[in-house]
Amino acid sequence: MCTTRFTHIVATAGIALFIAGCQAWIQRQPAPAPSIEAAPTPTLAPPTVAPTPSPTATATPTPTPTPRPLPTATPTRLPVPAADDIAGVRQALLRLHNQVRRGYDLPLYTISPVLEQVAQKQAEYLAGLPLNTLNALGDAARLGPDGAPPDARMRAAGYSLAASAENWGLFARWQDAFVSWLNDERQRQAILSPEYREIGIGIARHAASGNYVFVVDYAAPR
Repeated sequence: MCTTRFTHIVATAGIALFIAGCQAWIQRQPAPAPSIEAAPTPTLAPPTVAPTPSPTATATPTPTPTPRPLPTATPTRLPVPAADDIAGVRQALLRLHNQVRRGYDLPLYTISPVLEQVAQKQAEYLAGLPLNTLNALGDAARLGPDGAPPDARMRAAGYSLAASAENWGLFARWQDAFVSWLNDERQRQAILSPEYREIGIGIARHAASGNYVFVVDYAAPR
């Protein structure tokens, strides 16, 4: 679901480009050549001098603010997933989410223990699948072992929600996962949604590939 603010940013960028194009076109136009008038023929009556028209002021277009670019994360190697490291990665991903949301004046996310439990279970389920199976799932990777979608899994865990979404990915580094979500329209909408308020982050090592499954559940509590 695309946010109103995000749509406004894209529309603003289009207006800015249009105005810049108009200004460039005007600057390329040649200046008008000065007109030459014939000398008046002397007569008994004094010559009539035509008044020089006053130049018309041209309004200068108001520059349109350029939308702020999305911040990027510098990839680093994910540490060995001991329990304390996993907790640290969760906090780092939460900070990245809120860093981006702060740049767009959006409410900051807080961790929901229930959503975190749901996300962790899904991450562990996906991490147990063969690599070929996992790569072939596509959107079906958002379904649980029993075929339940994210919102059903959240409700089954006791979370009362008004709306929800889920991002997931298999990556060697947590920063790569977040950058990938920012570059994907659907997953970026979850990160930048003004509706969601709470998230849960699940992380599990995929033994067959040596990478990590990252799952983030987003929700607006009812």
